[in-house]
Amino acid sequence: MVLIGEAVWASAVTLPVEAWRTVCAACAAYPYFAPFALVGFLSLATYVGLLAAQLLVCDLLLSDNLKTRYKADWALVTGGSSGIGRAIVEKLVGQGLNVVIVALQDKLLDELFAELSAKHPHLQFRKVGVSLAERDESSYMGPIIAATSDIHISLVFNNAGFICVGFFSDVPLGKWMANYHCNATCALPISHHFLNRMMEAKRPGLLAYTSSSACLFPNPFSSLYASSKAFLTMFACSIAAEVRSLGIDVVVVHPSPMATNFFKAGEGLAMLMAFKKLAAGPEVIADVLFSTAGRFVVRDQGAVTIFFRLVLKVLDSVFFAELTSWFAHTTGDYKQFTAQRAAAAKAKAQ
Repeated sequence: MVLIGEAVWASAVTLPVEAWRTVCAACAAYPYFAPFALVGFLSLATYVGLLAAQLLVCDLLLSDNLKTRYKADWALVTGGSSGIGRAIVEKLVGQGLNVVIVALQDKLLDELFAELSAKHPHLQFRKVGVSLAERDESSYMGPIIAATSDIHISLVFNNAGFICVGFFSDVPLGKWMANYHCNATCALPISHHFLNRMMEAKRPGLLAYTSSSACLFPNPFSSLYASSKAFLTMFACSIAAEVRSLGIDVVVVHPSPMATNFFKAGEGLAMLMAFKKLAAGPEVIADVLFSTAGRFVVRDQGAVTIFFRLVLKVLDSVFFAELTSWFAHTTGDYKQFTAQRAAAAKAKAQ
């Protein structure tokens, strides 16, 4: 084991040095190549180096026990009745934390609440059955505030979200707006409220966000999903800079495809379903969020997300947007939604 460790360390130290020497030699031989080589090397080195640091620190060396790290008693999870949210809830329970579960008021929420209460009588659970897709935030913030007024929430997981598919012009605006509010805007009042409570109590805390690798690229035929997740990522990165010195951490994760109800909602999108075979279980994201919290702000999870990020090291995002706009009409998804539009127009005319 010691020899293996020494070999890994030697590789980690030697490879960057050798790579840098190769770049310098190429620049000396071809001076006009130098600016491009330097930019390319730095772009890859800063990203790959960060990935290596995250792997070493988060996955190999340090504990992910949030109860101990934040001296926490209570956590809140949105979208906590299924998928990634449920995996987060179960991991919190495994660490001995009491949990407030915010989700749609349905059978899934009731069954999870009953199951957790029966299995863990030494812990406390509260459920808030609301829709986070409402334009008026008071419709969900009122119940959330009422359910948490007598406890201190140290850990907030903004996880709720869903996907709508189809041409933007064909899907009813109300459905797009609900998608927008659930994926993006509901995180603002929730974060604002609990951040202020953490600051007033002068206690450490965590604000966590479940974004998506989809935010890295244009997503025709699911336009609100990509754009709302991009908003969530930049929002998290921005407030992280404001609160770290106060002992409050922010983390946002970009999952690769997950084996959740997400794929059921996106069944009409062939491009999305192509990634289904690569999907991992939602517990993977819970593990990544817990291990990354307080150590790094942004975490790319899985081979798909890392591959996407590396593609953007080769093709600039603006250039990729141009390619997408020129060639999206040749895809099967475009042809499928065009056929659906024609069928709907024919049915309306009859």
